[in-house]
Amino acid sequence: MPFFARPNLEDTQFKQLTGSTLTMSGITNFTGVLKSKGIEINATSGITNTNGDVLTLDNGVIKLMPSTSGGSSGIYYGKSPTLCTVGGIPISYTLTGKTISCILQDMLVPIISPALTPNSLSMTLTPTTTLFEVGCSMAFTISMTYNQGSVSPVYCSGTPVRTGAPTCYVFTNIDGSVPYSGVTSICVMPAASITAGNNTAYGVTKYAAGVAPKKSNGAFMSGVTCPASTISTSKVVSGIHPYFWGSTVSAPILTSDACAQCLITGGTKCVGVHTGDVLVTNYNVTGQYIWVAIPATSTTKTKWQGGNSPSNCGTIPGDLMASVCTRNIVSPSSCWSTTSYKIYVSNYGTNINYSMTFKNS
Repeated sequence: MPFFARPNLEDTQFKQLTGSTLTMSGITNFTGVLKSKGIEINATSGITNTNGDVLTLDNGVIKLMPSTSGGSSGIYYGKSPTLCTVGGIPISYTLTGKTISCILQDMLVPIISPALTPNSLSMTLTPTTTLFEVGCSMAFTISMTYNQGSVSPVYCSGTPVRTGAPTCYVFTNIDGSVPYSGVTSICVMPAASITAGNNTAYGVTKYAAGVAPKKSNGAFMSGVTCPASTISTSKVVSGIHPYFWGSTVSAPILTSDACAQCLITGGTKCVGVHTGDVLVTNYNVTGQYIWVAIPATSTTKTKWQGGNSPSNCGTIPGDLMASVCTRNIVSPSSCWSTTSYKIYVSNYGTNINYSMTFKNS
């Protein structure tokens, strides 16, 4: 009768020495549960690594998923590259050789860079009027607002702005003087005279360096970090000679510059653009001569239009308005010196309680 022995492999009966190797051959069946902190299966020599492969259940037997050209290993071997955009996968994306998990990640959870808006500087002048009479004196208040730019969306607690904070503001007045440079973003400029044409005020802001924004995977974006630098902006106001208008009981005498000066001095001044249509809001007269004086550098007015009716119109010269007369005058408020003006006067006294527009054509 053969001798049969069955060892009891419990901790108190069977222990393997640390560092030793237990070699088992043949088939070892386990009827209970095999537990281990880690199981390593060594492939035979000559088989390449198949990182990313998973275990599969085949007819009740756990096996390593084989790596074959058929693609059952979890690596994609089908057609490539892509012909359309799907999620985070763009056109011409190479699929072949990538694991399915990699493709799914690139499709569904791509690495996204945020949208970057550059920094900017804005400036306002007070008063906000942009058209002034030549020669008048103006003391503007200049306000600067610095925007550090933005990062949107903000990933992984990265920076929400492109640059550091502003460190200095520099103001330049319309006459070219630099009355202030410092940390205050608002400055009252000294009074300066308005010249003909453009008068420009400048603002410069110095700012500290920014930090690199983060992508959706937490990595810093490269090549987009803003160094410390400056940014500038400007505002333009224009100097212009005004036009004048008014009325007289008797026919105006314009035989000399002195006569024209008296007429202009008693009229109403309007600081407005006169190269196009010139509007007189309302003469509001009864039986009086009307007139309008426009800088000679402006386009000659050839028509008039009453504000009361489209049919109330005419040419210059014509029935209502006489030929234009050119005379030299100086500013009644001492803003500018001798300047040539075209003066348009009515042929007779008339009744007007509406606006009048003098047109180029």
